[in-house]
Amino acid sequence: MKHIVTIIFVFMLLLTFSATTVFAQGHVDPPYLQIQSAENPITVDGRLDETDWQRRFDHLVFRSGFTPGDVEYGVTGEVTVQAPYTDTTTTIVKILHHGLDLYISLNSNDQSVCRFDGSWEGDGLFMKINDANGIPVEYKLYFNLAGTDPDIHYEGPGMYPNSGSGAAWKHPATIVNDTTAADSGYTAELVIHLDKLGYTDPYADIPVLINIFDPDGY
Repeated sequence: MKHIVTIIFVFMLLLTFSATTVFAQGHVDPPYLQIQSAENPITVDGRLDETDWQRRFDHLVFRSGFTPGDVEYGVTGEVTVQAPYTDTTTTIVKILHHGLDLYISLNSNDQSVCRFDGSWEGDGLFMKINDANGIPVEYKLYFNLAGTDPDIHYEGPGMYPNSGSGAAWKHPATIVNDTTAADSGYTAELVIHLDKLGYTDPYADIPVLINIFDPDGY
């Protein structure tokens, strides 16, 4: 069946070395998330093979009906665009920084990686982040290209054209925009160079909105 689910998280990034945080609301829709520092710069190839990603730290889980716990945090909400539909995809979102480079990883077990019909949407990340002047700008890293098995597509803000990049790695059984067999998911990485957005403090508080798009059946 053809459906799309959008899961949303709105929060504040706190760039810090500290590993201990307590949220008043618990592990669902926290107002902020403390972001750990990577030991070394991350190679943005989508594979998530750096040891920094394997560390145990607070992260987000985008899944319909998710019950959070320990270092796993639930998100703000979700919208099923074409109901009724029960979405089973889990996308784990982790965030690190190395100085003023902000790294975001996606780890998805999606069994139908695709573009949403003929629209601009596709499996992956749509986010807004405030620049140093408080102006929200958009970044997208998603499978929204037509054709059989295209690569992931990165789009950054026009006013900051060199402020980021992204890449993905498709698991062996994943063929994008193909419905003849189940896919086995993907991983992806995005880097945002915060200095290009006007930030000078590597420990600044930064408002962020993150959406995970999950169309199925296209």
